[in-house]
Amino acid sequence: MSASRKLRTAHFLMFIGVAPMAFAAVFTAAAFCYTHAHPGQAGASDAFLLITMLLFGYATTLILGGTGVVWSWFLTKQGIDKLWTATVVLRTIVMTALLLPLLWYVILLFR
Repeated sequence: MSASRKLRTAHFLMFIGVAPMAFAAVFTAAAFCYTHAHPGQAGASDAFLLITMLLFGYATTLILGGTGVVWSWFLTKQGIDKLWTATVVLRTIVMTALLLPLLWYVILLFR
């Protein structure tokens, strides 16, 4: 496999890895909007579904997106397309998606 093909595969892993987390974030925003518009209408099953989607999204981002980040970092250390903008942008998105929930949890923990 050529070097640029490997880097494109790493980009694909990062992109696919972030998609479930983005979907879970949109679903969470929709759930909050729904609960504000219809107080008392959301049940416990909705909360469990929300938590499950967030955990699944985070785990998928951690496994697929994290693998893509590590692989792209390894490839760029070898000197393959160091200045490719897509690599930097995708790495930043994946790392933000992985670190933002942890930061939020730490803030809530020490509050």
